[in-house]
Amino acid sequence: MIVISFIPGDLLVGRKTLPLIYPSLSRPMLTLVIIAWSFGLSYLWRLNGELATVFIALGTVVGFRFLIKTSCKADQRSFYLYNVR
Repeated sequence: MIVISFIPGDLLVGRKTLPLIYPSLSRPMLTLVIIAWSFGLSYLWRLNGELATVFIALGTVVGFRFLIKTSCKADQRSFYLYNVR
């Protein structure tokens, strides 16, 4: 999973990550992947309609949070929310 706040460390060690290679594409891509993953897991786990809706809504909120809130501290909070979801 891409966590944008790791960029300074990645630069220091020379690691090639999506945010370094395609900085303008990484956040929108992360949002789409989280939403798609929420749909995929809902289908795989065969969640009922209400539970799938809540799960997908939470994934969408977390995905858009990564897209909109771009500070290092906000990325850390979004990462925690992603893991709780």
